[in-house]
Amino acid sequence: MAGPTTIDWGDGSPVETGPEKGTASHAYATDGTKTIKVCDAAAPTVCTTTEVTIPFPPTATPTVTAAADPADTTGRTAAITLANFPPNGAVNVNWGDGAAAQTVPAGTTTATHAYAAGVDGAQTITATSATDTTKTASTTFTPTPPAAAPAATATPDAADSMTASLAWTGFPAATTSVSVNWGDGTAAQTGLATAGGAGTGTHTYAAGAGGTEQTITVTSEQDTTQTATATFTPTAPAPAPAATAAADAADTTGHTTTLTLANFPADSAVSVNWGDGSAAEEIAAGTTTGSHVYAAGVTTEQTITATSVGDASKTATTTFTPGGGAGLRAARKK
Repeated sequence: MAGPTTIDWGDGSPVETGPEKGTASHAYATDGTKTIKVCDAAAPTVCTTTEVTIPFPPTATPTVTAAADPADTTGRTAAITLANFPPNGAVNVNWGDGAAAQTVPAGTTTATHAYAAGVDGAQTITATSATDTTKTASTTFTPTPPAAAPAATATPDAADSMTASLAWTGFPAATTSVSVNWGDGTAAQTGLATAGGAGTGTHTYAAGAGGTEQTITVTSEQDTTQTATATFTPTAPAPAPAATAAADAADTTGHTTTLTLANFPADSAVSVNWGDGSAAEEIAAGTTTGSHVYAAGVTTEQTITATSVGDASKTATTTFTPGGGAGLRAARKK
């Protein structure tokens, strides 16, 4: 060519003016095969072309970054951005949670992934070029733990097995009070204070509810869709141990007493102090009667104490006056 030239570098950049002879250089922003066209500036139809292949820049290190997807308010969706991967190839993304790898099409630099419930802790995300597996990068993303669901538990009050002690947790922070339906047909209890999603309450069931399971429902008064349930079975308290003493009709002196026990634990013996200074006696487990002969000189009222051997809190007392029974009445008749 006799004169200045024009150079089209084949990458969409503006056509440049070149020399008639010599060299020219151009920095490409992308890789791939480029068709360079050199024409005579004075005769634009007189041209020569050549092809060059621009390799992926060896200094460009692939990267992947992850952040919470703003479109998911739960914070459980990762949004990634890919950079410096070969633009003419897809990228395979392993999200770290065991799900199948996702293929991001060539030329696409973003992708999202929602983590399932139960996936907790930092997840390692690895992106790898589908056309050049040496081009890889990784990052981490920690899905926000799912909000705790409201929950309630009911246990017997320590002092009364017919009274439920209720506790609830996990209600939204906006919940400042709840109503409680105790399940027994009574009016719901309202306005129970709740702070930080938690609170407590108590309820005493009527005697007729003993032994029947009750379903308790706790409902946020600020958002009635937020509820929790618990079950509670009121238990009527066991009757207190009792002891009665009567003169044995077979002893006309009235110095022998027959003791009758009730409501003691059937699986434990009962220790009986007869009140007269004699050694305590044990009545075998499951036995409800016992007898004792007082000495002739014992004529004053005696306090008899019966105590479960297995549970000393189970105790009962009664009294008996030797000589004041059948024998004394028979003597008076003579």
